[in-house]
Amino acid sequence: MASTTLSPLPSYDIPHQSDERSRALYALLQQGHGEVALLLGPKLLFHSHVPHKLGSAYCLGASVDQMREMYQTETVGLNYEKKADNDLFIREGVTRENWRDMINNKSYTISFTEFFDQEVSQTDGDWKSVVNEYLFDSSNPLINGFIGGLGHPLIHLAYAYELQCPQVATEALSLACTERDYTFRFMDLPSSGVNYSLREILTKVHSDSRFDNLLDLPGYANIFVIFGSAEPALLEYWQAWEVNDPDRQLEEIMDLAVLLTISTPSPEHHYDFYFAHMLTVGHAVRLLLPHFASEWVTPVLRQYWMFVLYLYIAQLRPDISHLKFPSSVGNEKDWDFVKAEAFCGEFGYDSHRLKVLRALKVAEETWGWKGGQYLASAVRFVQDFNGWTGFGRGVDGVE
Repeated sequence: MASTTLSPLPSYDIPHQSDERSRALYALLQQGHGEVALLLGPKLLFHSHVPHKLGSAYCLGASVDQMREMYQTETVGLNYEKKADNDLFIREGVTRENWRDMINNKSYTISFTEFFDQEVSQTDGDWKSVVNEYLFDSSNPLINGFIGGLGHPLIHLAYAYELQCPQVATEALSLACTERDYTFRFMDLPSSGVNYSLREILTKVHSDSRFDNLLDLPGYANIFVIFGSAEPALLEYWQAWEVNDPDRQLEEIMDLAVLLTISTPSPEHHYDFYFAHMLTVGHAVRLLLPHFASEWVTPVLRQYWMFVLYLYIAQLRPDISHLKFPSSVGNEKDWDFVKAEAFCGEFGYDSHRLKVLRALKVAEETWGWKGGQYLASAVRFVQDFNGWTGFGRGVDGVE
């Protein structure tokens, strides 16, 4: 059984901190828990990023005023649906006896959250025991399928552990229920034993004619096309990667995600949104693995690989042979420089931009200097970023 030796990242335990920044962050997370729906938009395909944005900003050193302003821009400026004003939601009805019957019914997003809030309350606030019960304790564990909704359940749960915030944990469980990924049914399939490196696999995928003429634009809707028309080919490549050295292989897949995120900007300096999601979901995996029992390390890594693989195909399989990390930066630019620039300019409060910077910082803390590749990537990204690309038709193509 493969296991991890990664050390847990430091946690902040914000509910019990007395400093002003921690108290402000916890108050905002509690406010968001009561005001903001986890699923948004007419099709409920968008997700609340309140904990992601505020948690990343807090870890990068944002001030109280900056976090409060970020909350306003995230919940008002983006017209998030408030729980009290939206009739798309079924607000009650989830119980211990029937919760599985509502899996993937997005209308129950609020009801699921309130159900898990009650479960935590009944354990005297022991949210980790509730997480362990519902994610791992069954013949069909909820952890399988946790990459659904572009990995938002993983990202949410990672912030729950890092901030020690029960409200974010129950939101993560709610997302796990409404966003459970179709791929959970493949998790019992064994690896093929071929075991190529990730670069070798993506090089083969890049030139595989079975994916030709399948897609004409990048974007989220392509995921459904891939599983509808090219599932056997996808599974062939997914099974060609065997987890036998989790820590090294997580480093390998994270480095690949960094390359795809940082080294593929458009001429307009727009960065691929879905490659960035590869990186930020990988950051969540890195944070969570030390908290999971060893028996779940391999399943979680295999899910993450599935996520990376289908997003790579969805984003039209770019050639990775020429991709390189940015050159190292001079002594005048360090992580303090990155943090100072993080909140500046037109995109200073962009939640995904902040998450990318945080992921790069933690990657260096985890895997070391490595010629400064993570810092150089962060410096390029924070200076060069001019928006996101890769959306194609957006969610209009999702039925």
